Amino acid sequence: MSKSVNRPVQEIRHGHIKALVWANDTSNGTRFNVTLARIYKDGEEWKETSSFGRDDLLLMRLAPTATVAGVFTRNRFCAAPVQVCREHLGLTGNGKPAKAVRALVVNTGNANAGTGEPGLRDARATCAGLAALLGCAPHEVLPFSTGVIMEPLPIERLLAGLPRGVAALAANAWPLAAQTIM
Repeated sequence: MSKSVNRPVQEIRHGHIKALVWANDTSNGTRFNVTLARIYKDGEEWKETSSFGRDDLLLMRLAPTATVAGVFTRNRFCAAPVQVCREHLGLTGNGKPAKAVRALVVNTGNANAGTGEPGLRDARATCAGLAALLGCAPHEVLPFSTGVIMEPLPIERLLAGLPRGVAALAANAWPLAAQTIM
């Protein structure tokens, strides 16, 4: 039996995404799989990468006159960011925040849920890290996380990304903000 070379049998392009459907000849017959690539322009040359360059950290600096409100789960087992948001808002009896909020930090890919005391420590460290860069107090930052539960937050990576996020703050970055949390 001669060995067959795996080959793409179909190429599909949608915008800047290219999908290849591969036919793989095996002893059990032909098997198919799909690979995805992002197509981008580097200078005058078009290139491909399997990295989609998706941001997983969103920072928002709020105007000094901004007001915030929160709606929280009643579940006793809420995630660390929910608990820290409640603490930082210092909600009064009438449901209004007792403290100002200057920034929001959202990480995607990891919900920081079911992580216990280490998760609380990481959520607070995230707030402290962003506060130091923005010149405000840690309780003026609200943390949010979405993604996989029961996994430790990659805090070193998150903290390392904060300076780049602060440098990218812009009033017209709403589409990027939406893309980050999708």
